[in-house]
Amino acid sequence: MRAAVEIEAAGLAAMRRTTEQADMIRAAWGRIEDAIDDPEGSIAADREFHLAVARASGNPRFEEFLGYLRDLLIPRQQVRVQADPSVGHSGYLRMLQREHGEIEQAIRIGDAVEARAAMRRHLIDGAQRYRRWAEDATATTTSVV
Repeated sequence: MRAAVEIEAAGLAAMRRTTEQADMIRAAWGRIEDAIDDPEGSIAADREFHLAVARASGNPRFEEFLGYLRDLLIPRQQVRVQADPSVGHSGYLRMLQREHGEIEQAIRIGDAVEARAAMRRHLIDGAQRYRRWAEDATATTTSVV
């Protein structure tokens, strides 16, 4: 459900966003950048980025839906940023920030196809990372018992 809503919201945002809304999305992206070394702050900024995209879609139901999900919106909130050891914590957040940047840029230039594709990559890749961490956590817990 989240992917369906956010992918469509990104596409609509690219087509409908006002200059002010594009600036708000960019500002939210900047707050994530500023909070790269602050896990809790980056989670709040990440949530605001996704809400700003939904707001710019012009469909208030998208923002309402994401507001309803609130604490479930950003999966890394649940895992407390269990970064991939190969990239580390800040490397992981920078990787997410590149993904957010692709979304922001596509919306800013009004490319609905790329905005949807960038959001799809961000959400699908994130879900795959989350599943991998959950499997690793289960394997670690099982081997400790």
